Amino acid sequence: MTIPENMTLQATVDQTDNEKLSGQRTATWSDRFAWIARILLLLALLSSPWMIGSVQDWSQFWLALALIVGLGLWWFETALNKRSTQVIPYIAMPIILGIAIAIIQVIPLGDGLGGVVLGRQAEIYQNYTAIGGAEENAVSPRISLNTEGTYQHLRLLAMALAALLLGCRYFRTRRHLIILLVAMTANGVALAFFGMIQKLTWNGMLYWSIPLTQGGSPFGPFVNRNNSAGYLLICLACAVGLANFVLAKRKNRGPAPIISTEIPLWRQMSQHMLFFISELTAPKIASLIAIFFMSAGVIASLSRGGVLGLIAGSFVTLLVYGIARRPKNLGVILIPLTVAVIALTTWLGFGDEFFKRFERVDANEIATADARFQHWADTWGSVSEMGWLGSGLGSYASVHRLYRTNVEESIFEFAENQYFQALVEGGWLILFVYLLAWAMAIYYAIFLLKRSQSPATVSIGLTGVFLLATQAFASTFDYGFYMPANMIGMAVVVGVFAYHAHSMAHRLKGKSWLGYEVPNSVVQTLLVIVFGGLTMACMDLSYTSQVTRLTPSRVLNYETLDLDATTEKIVSVNKIVDRSPSVKALNQLGKLWVHRARLEYMNQLVEISKQRGGDELSNDSLWEQTYLAVLHDNIQMMENNYAKFTVEEYRNNAFIVNNLRPALRAYELSRRKAPVQPRIHLKIAEIRSILQGVKVAAEDFERAVTLAPANPDIRKRAFLYYLQSGMYQESAPHVKKYLTMRPKELKDITGMLLGKTALQIKPVNKKFIMENMLPDDAMMLYTFAQEYLDPSDIKDATVYQITLEKADEMLADVSASQRDLLILKGKVKIALGDYEDGVEQLELALRSNPGDHKTRFILTETLMGQELFEIALEHASKLKEAAPKNVKYKTIFRRINAEIEKMKATRMNR
Repeated sequence: MTIPENMTLQATVDQTDNEKLSGQRTATWSDRFAWIARILLLLALLSSPWMIGSVQDWSQFWLALALIVGLGLWWFETALNKRSTQVIPYIAMPIILGIAIAIIQVIPLGDGLGGVVLGRQAEIYQNYTAIGGAEENAVSPRISLNTEGTYQHLRLLAMALAALLLGCRYFRTRRHLIILLVAMTANGVALAFFGMIQKLTWNGMLYWSIPLTQGGSPFGPFVNRNNSAGYLLICLACAVGLANFVLAKRKNRGPAPIISTEIPLWRQMSQHMLFFISELTAPKIASLIAIFFMSAGVIASLSRGGVLGLIAGSFVTLLVYGIARRPKNLGVILIPLTVAVIALTTWLGFGDEFFKRFERVDANEIATADARFQHWADTWGSVSEMGWLGSGLGSYASVHRLYRTNVEESIFEFAENQYFQALVEGGWLILFVYLLAWAMAIYYAIFLLKRSQSPATVSIGLTGVFLLATQAFASTFDYGFYMPANMIGMAVVVGVFAYHAHSMAHRLKGKSWLGYEVPNSVVQTLLVIVFGGLTMACMDLSYTSQVTRLTPSRVLNYETLDLDATTEKIVSVNKIVDRSPSVKALNQLGKLWVHRARLEYMNQLVEISKQRGGDELSNDSLWEQTYLAVLHDNIQMMENNYAKFTVEEYRNNAFIVNNLRPALRAYELSRRKAPVQPRIHLKIAEIRSILQGVKVAAEDFERAVTLAPANPDIRKRAFLYYLQSGMYQESAPHVKKYLTMRPKELKDITGMLLGKTALQIKPVNKKFIMENMLPDDAMMLYTFAQEYLDPSDIKDATVYQITLEKADEMLADVSASQRDLLILKGKVKIALGDYEDGVEQLELALRSNPGDHKTRFILTETLMGQELFEIALEHASKLKEAAPKNVKYKTIFRRINAEIEKMKATRMNR
């Protein structure tokens, strides 16, 4: 064999392949192990997107298991082969650093190290995990505010590291590269085809049979179209590399025809086209069709991030490829391919949807409540407050809820931006590590593209450039790598071209910093560590998948889960909690205990209904009486109307003692493991209110509200419990904030405050409502005064006057351009008796919009009340002309005329 150090990578690969074909080299045990591991890796890679992106624990379990077997086979293979060194790409180091930082984030920290790296976490763990306000009961603080989420990311990083290493090891030769590229290309085509068919025949369910439990914008097997587009871009990168490989092959070995640059451009293009067509073969046509089909799939997904990534990534790839390789026939392929993609998407009916989707990217969308720019701006404050290691991987949703400024209509689980997410969850260090990994990968791809001489290595370099360019742009508008399918796909392909960059650098005559190879002993040690980490992750996934399996897919009620089935599930979840008390398992356990309490109470109500005779209530009616809020309302009714011992007797009921107390314990353990769970704090408060009273539970209500200050539902639940218990002072700030977020509910809330609902709420003093519960909003104050205060009543008169004066003060600086406020100011002035100023404000508002009949009618009534009938008649005439069939306008017109005639008659009589 030729001396290896004097050969290029391609020469070595060619010689090895020739030896195999000629029979000079027989398959060894090392080769057999390699093929088993390679097939397992391909199966994991190809099946991961079809398992709904592999987000479910059971699918991640099987992926992790396949990776574990692959690592084990590599370890045995390393022991059997004769080479003393192997390539471990440098890009593995950022992933290992990320894993190390994630481990630090979940470790309890003492005062020494905690004082250096912790930020607001110390306060949160101290204030939100202590029981009964006792500081000594608080959990030792950690960097991560969501240890469960950090563990999930740890598992994912471990899987990504294993996939990167296995991709680096098992796709070295040209034949194995082709297998990978073909497999990924075929998978991408199948996914795009399935996605478009499912979209055209959409019935609201994935695979036409799996319901969307939490909504989404699905495409293909992915719940989120952005994730689907991200995976398609990975497959498309492989298709681009495959196309380059097959297009480099010529039908014949003769010289290529000479196309002179001296002839006109259109003649050159036609010659290039004819030459290209003459060289077409079935593999070339198939590779081009695959690119065309997957590009259409990305567009059909309607993912703005995916489409922008496709466009920008294609441009960058063409630029880099053109500079590095100077291709001649690129335009001949690109232009008709682009036209074909546009034609297909338009013909299938996705063109209009695509343009409508992009038309919505405007200033109005940016200003909406759920705009990405808004929640990035909100969460930016956490970067400086959470310490230099961030808030913990997987904690973005918790952190954003703490800092959110607009009303919480939905929860942002992710930042929709890979880089910003890394900054918030891992601080500046993780962001640096993340960008370092990108920089290494980009260097690998460009190095391959520039220095390679063989079609195989050029193709994998082109795959790398396209992959990184598209994913870098798409990551700006989405956070797709939390999907195991996308993460593993990305890791394998990066591992492949990283290996070839290192290997080529090692075999080039000139020395390169990429040329270092790792001794086998170090490789085996690394494999054992990753193997052990993935094994632990597999065990954890096994436990969590059991919890998921025990979680009902539908909303819990008396029909979906009866008492016996609930008891069985509690026993099963308890066993899992004993082995691995995860947040997910504890929350599920608490939920099941509460459900069991409701079922037992419902059975009691059925028996009571039978004993009393008469009309029996329906099961649905009885079930509605078992909500925790209704139980608390029952307790308040007893406290208001019966003796104290009756309440205690009710609280000692078996269905409360035997079920709600275990539920409380489960939820408290969950809160101690993950303090930023506002819904869990709320559930603890509700249960504690039933067991011990609202005064004892007040601290938990305040915790829930503080952790999600922009959530109106949590705030409403808190102030309702306060009001039922007569804690008006405690409820006031929450009522005020709730009305600020939900101003349209003023009527319902005010009725509740005045005791006009079935809830056990004693009427609140109207002055107290005005001073402490109503927001500083002139419209609300005016509405409250007009609809709920009677100026003729001695009790209300003073409050009525104060309320309107307060509203008037708020409207003091209204400008002529603020038309709605001018109208309101006019109404307030009129209500206060300042008719002249009120009329002036209304007339000023009418100048900017003379067609505002509602305001003109108010003005007409006011003028009529001041006996300014001549001026009122002018406005009434305009109203009658504008809407001659309107009864109100005709009536007031007649009344004014009658008053004018009466005045004339009076004058004549005088």
